Order: sequence, then structure tokens, then C-alpha cells
Amino acid sequence: MLAHYNLGNAYSKVRRYSEAIRAYKQAIKIKSDAADAAPIHCKLGMAYGALGRYADAVVSLKEAVRLKPGYARAHFYLGMGYWQLGQTDSAVKQVRILARLDTSFAERLRREIYR
Repeated sequence: MLAHYNLGNAYSKVRRYSEAIRAYKQAIKIKSDAADAAPIHCKLGMAYGALGRYADAVVSLKEAVRLKPGYARAHFYLGMGYWQLGQTDSAVKQVRILARLDTSFAERLRREIYR
């Protein structure tokens, strides 16, 4: 699992997001329903978002927050995905959640929504 996750991170770093997605999906197959899989789902969602695949990003990010409800980074990117899809109410809900988890992420998301 760790090898696939690291490979996905390496691909993401050089903006090869399609390859990163494949690597993250392999990592998820190995460790699909544990709280420590939340970062993999988050990174998968971020890679989808980088490709403009916001609906896919939201699905992955929702899984990340399901596995680890207090995962601020996943809530931030979930809010961004909702915003990109025009689902402002859902994005604002993520701002409210982030206000309790991490005020810096909450402020970043708020600025994106209201700029």
C-alpha cells in the first residue's frame, strides 16, 4: 500500500495526475476501509480535482471524511470540489465544519468561495 501511495505522490508532484490516480486506486484496493486510508482518498480527490474531474474528486473526498471525520485537509478540498461544481451551499457547510477543525483552512476556503 505504501509503495503505491508514495508512487501516487511522486506522480502528483510532477503533475502526472492520471498516473497518480492509478497509483492511489491501487493503494486503496489494498487498504480500502481503514481510517489510515483517508489520506489516500484525499490525495485521489486532489488528483481528480487537478484534472478538472470535480464530481470524481467529491466522491473521493467524501470517502476521506467518512473514514476520518476530523480530517481538515479533506474537508477543505471537498469544499473546493463542491464550489467548482457550483454547489455553494455544500461548500459553505464545509467552511462551517472547518471553523471547528482548522481555522486557517476555513479562512482559505471562505476566501475562495467569496472572491
